Amino acid sequence: MYYLAYVHRSRKKMKRHSENFRYFIVSYLPRKLSIESQVFYYKFIGILGYLLRRNHRIISLEEISIQNLGLLWRVNCTDGSIYIPNTTRISRFIWGIDHALNRLSAQYSSKSEDIMENTIVVDGGANIGEFSYWALRNGAAGAIVIDPDDKNIYCARLNLERYEQKVTYLNRALSDSEGVSQFYFSQDSANSSMYGNSSKDEIQEIRNIETTTLDNIFVNYLRNREYILKLDAEGHEPEVVKGAYQFLLHCNRYFIDVSAERYLESTQMEVEKLLTSYSLKYKVVTTQNSRIIIHKNV
Repeated sequence: MYYLAYVHRSRKKMKRHSENFRYFIVSYLPRKLSIESQVFYYKFIGILGYLLRRNHRIISLEEISIQNLGLLWRVNCTDGSIYIPNTTRISRFIWGIDHALNRLSAQYSSKSEDIMENTIVVDGGANIGEFSYWALRNGAAGAIVIDPDDKNIYCARLNLERYEQKVTYLNRALSDSEGVSQFYFSQDSANSSMYGNSSKDEIQEIRNIETTTLDNIFVNYLRNREYILKLDAEGHEPEVVKGAYQFLLHCNRYFIDVSAERYLESTQMEVEKLLTSYSLKYKVVTTQNSRIIIHKNV
């Protein structure tokens, strides 16, 4: 069993500070359980959830072995299931899938009003497809899911299975040119990037990956289409924007994460200079988790 705890402080008239502990119980589902044992197990979890329902959240975590990819996990929440490539992402779904998707959209300062029925979402650095999931649920016409990590793309396919006919998957990284580049894959988090970061205490595997540009994606998929961009390139944003002149000229709205992820430095200034040179409108927004977003002001 995994136990994740979080503390919140509340101010009261009679007591200046009080601490309330809430425990989130994430239950691991052992492999090779018989059907009867699984039924018994879930009944037990259900009873425990009922007894602790006021101050606790209980979800199950199921291990799945995929040939050539290794282990993936399915997180079973009260409002559905979602697939993740490593257990570090469990905490995102403690409050359920709906909450996680809405929280992510808020991080990018994006609203359901940004999604029209003919909107295509270009999800750059898609990870497991959460932003595309949110957009498609809000009526997007389709999504282009872009990520260089095989496991992320596999999870995204599972998570977006109900929208299969509307989604195009590109298993590569965005950059300023078509070709091959060295990429640092993180084994334990979502911090994979073009840049090795020695300050982070995590295992990274270096592999060569294919790269493409947003301009190339525009030519091949988006001519005469309405589309928006969500970009999280983990510090590679200036290079991606360099390869996106035509794409950005025709883009209805864009959300670009320029947080301190390139050797722990922000890419905001470089991206702003490029957008200014393209004569594009933008504004800088600091969202609820201090992530800085640049997006088109329409």
